[in-house]
Amino acid sequence: MHRRFLMAALLGALAVWGCRSAPIEAALRVLLPASPEKSAGALSKTVLLRKQSPLTTPGVPVVIYLIDTLRIDRIGVYGGSGALTPNVDALAARSVLFEQAYAPAPWTLPSVTSLFTSTFLTEHGVVDLRRVMNPTLRPLARRLVAAGYATAAFTANANTSYITGDGGGYQRAQIIDKSLPPDVARAWLSSVAGRPFHLYVHTTEPHNPFIAPPEWIGRFGAVSDDRRRAVNAAMRAYRDATMADLQSGRAPGTVDNSDEQDRLMADLAAVWPDMRVLYDAHVAQADARLGEFVDLLREAGVWDDCLFILLSDHGEEFGEHGGWLHDQSLHEELVRVPLLIRFPRDAAAGRRVREVARLIDVMPTILDALGMKDETADCRGRSLLPLIDGSAAPPRDDAVHVVSMRSNRTKHYRPFKERRGDLNVALRQGRFKGVWNVEVGTLELYDLENDPGEMIDVAPQQPDRAAAMIAFARDWMKKQRHFSGSPDAAANARPPALDRAAERNLRKLGYLGD
Repeated sequence: MHRRFLMAALLGALAVWGCRSAPIEAALRVLLPASPEKSAGALSKTVLLRKQSPLTTPGVPVVIYLIDTLRIDRIGVYGGSGALTPNVDALAARSVLFEQAYAPAPWTLPSVTSLFTSTFLTEHGVVDLRRVMNPTLRPLARRLVAAGYATAAFTANANTSYITGDGGGYQRAQIIDKSLPPDVARAWLSSVAGRPFHLYVHTTEPHNPFIAPPEWIGRFGAVSDDRRRAVNAAMRAYRDATMADLQSGRAPGTVDNSDEQDRLMADLAAVWPDMRVLYDAHVAQADARLGEFVDLLREAGVWDDCLFILLSDHGEEFGEHGGWLHDQSLHEELVRVPLLIRFPRDAAAGRRVREVARLIDVMPTILDALGMKDETADCRGRSLLPLIDGSAAPPRDDAVHVVSMRSNRTKHYRPFKERRGDLNVALRQGRFKGVWNVEVGTLELYDLENDPGEMIDVAPQQPDRAAAMIAFARDWMKKQRHFSGSPDAAANARPPALDRAAERNLRKLGYLGD
């Protein structure tokens, strides 16, 4: 076995915490060029002695299964109704469930890049497909390859290309259609039999366009093919309007088509009853595919010892806060996501963690669970094992966590621009959630315990709390190592090259114009 695992007993006894920092010219600008720093190994580290978690199991298979665009309110164990997700619910009974997990961004490209680098977009720089990823970062798969793992990524969304492309560490990366074909999965698992492996599966069943077979749709309502096509056409027209400048090679906001978007959102509201049926059908289909995949892992003989993580990269808005689809805000319907961690042999099964968790915590949690705690020193997230095994200190009600960010470089809608600007930071403190609109200079404050739908901004009634949150966020922003993502910010770095399969995929999902 690789020497990494021979050292696991020693390394697991150490909790290594550290951070990356660099001075910046302007604290409130999220996309500033910076010279690449030295590798993480050269960073100063603070070593704290911590007993190895009973959940640490070096060398086990690691599977990350991501269902794109999955709203948390459609999942049974998260309070959803309609029995859409029996397989997710069954998995939850064998897993640790995080009740308050947050995606680091409200759309796939920056969210997945954050997931696999344990950094926010301030640091990785990936806010659109024209950027480069910070070359000083080492994604999860690269670290696992160095530890002797075989790696593969099968993704139905080419917006993962910064992670699954060159430099991401995946020895095999393949574009798939909506979900992973069982024969492809079986063949790859057979090819790595007897080796530690990491598999990333990214499915897109709930992501538009809606193409589920009639037998799935019929379980939730009567939507004819003509009406399904009308829903897809309305969503595509709206998405194209929000990104009209970008698709024409102009900076977002060059041409203001907000009035047209208002009309298109009225069209979406008119087809909402059919859209809901279609979305639920695709969630149910995604759930069924998950169940089939878990059965396949059992069939391959790797399930018992598998560290299996189920999550989503973001949710979806259906008009709750004046927008549709995703990437327009940091409201709960977009950034609160499912997070289930199933440990080998069902360790800690059935536990529910109420404390706030973030997807940037997933990578350090995996590394800690594999006995590779030394590899977490440069992670912005924290290992969640202490929250699970009970070794963490009791949570403080006044603790503040940055949970998500939005840096808009793709869309324009005048009311959102005036109200929110293009740079937003979401924070949690106890039952409160703040959204700092950086350019506008405002903070929206919501009491999630009494107002889970975020309909009442209580900042005017709690000015001291709002001011303290802004001060925390400003200080947090100053401490970030800002990387612009522009191609000239890093020598010899280029945005991922999109082959024909990736271009077709992004066009189908609505990210590229016709």
